Amino acid sequence: MIYFLTGKKGKKSSGGFKTVSSAYREQLNSLMTTLHSTHPHFIRCIVPNETKSPGYRTTPPPNGMTISTPETASVLRLVLLFSTFLLFVLQTEKEKELMKYQAEEAKAAMDNLARDKAIAEKANKGIQQQINDVTARLDEATRTLNDFDAQKKKLADRSVLLGKFRNLEHDLDGLREQLEEEIEAKADANRQLSKANAEAHMWRSKYETEGIAPCRSLEEAEVQIEQLNVKNMQLEKAKGRILSEMDEMQLQVDRAQGLANAAEKRQKTFDRVVSEWKIKVDQLATELDASQKECRQYSTEHFRIKAMYEENLNT
Repeated sequence: MIYFLTGKKGKKSSGGFKTVSSAYREQLNSLMTTLHSTHPHFIRCIVPNETKSPGYRTTPPPNGMTISTPETASVLRLVLLFSTFLLFVLQTEKEKELMKYQAEEAKAAMDNLARDKAIAEKANKGIQQQINDVTARLDEATRTLNDFDAQKKKLADRSVLLGKFRNLEHDLDGLREQLEEEIEAKADANRQLSKANAEAHMWRSKYETEGIAPCRSLEEAEVQIEQLNVKNMQLEKAKGRILSEMDEMQLQVDRAQGLANAAEKRQKTFDRVVSEWKIKVDQLATELDASQKECRQYSTEHFRIKAMYEENLNT
């Protein structure tokens, strides 16, 4: 608040007022110089108001205050205006400092949000990379399991082959029994042939020594010998055929046995590998679930930070 110069009961000292007037005039000149250099627009607002009423203001000031001269009135008016201006400047500076402080706080908050956002995006990229790696490993495990399924189908076909091998073994056992029977029949025929040859030799010797040989017995012996020879030849052929079939079937049995052993060995290997891959797939599935859960958490945090960032931008 600006106080005007006053006197007791309307009396005042002219010397004291002159000193105050001179001081005000000097301050006014300094103030005008400063205002001309810093705030010329403010001078344009003051000077016209002064020139419009160059005369002395006859209206007395309130509260018994008095003004001696028009110059003093102008000085006081300028001081009042300057005080108002100073209050405005101080208020503006205070608001400016407040706005600057708020701007710095907002900038710091935005920097923190940007840093948190960058950290969240980096973590999100890392989680996404982990998910991609786990997905690739899971795809590879799936392809391996599919290969194992194909191998299992092949092993099933080999199981059918193993069944055929057992059937061949059964047939081979039957052929062996038949061969043994044929061998026994051949031995019997050989014994009969030997007996017939012995009898023929005996009859021949008897005929040669005694000169008496019953023609009928000799003819019967020759016919019997011929029949036995034919039967012996048939048995030899059957024996050769059976031996050939046995050799061929033995080769088939050996081949089937080798395939069965290899198939059984591969089956054990595949079962072991399949068990290992099933364990790996379960572990990968667990890691994938954990990674997806962590990714969802980071995404939620990212959206929360983004919302706070946008809210600060709007405010």
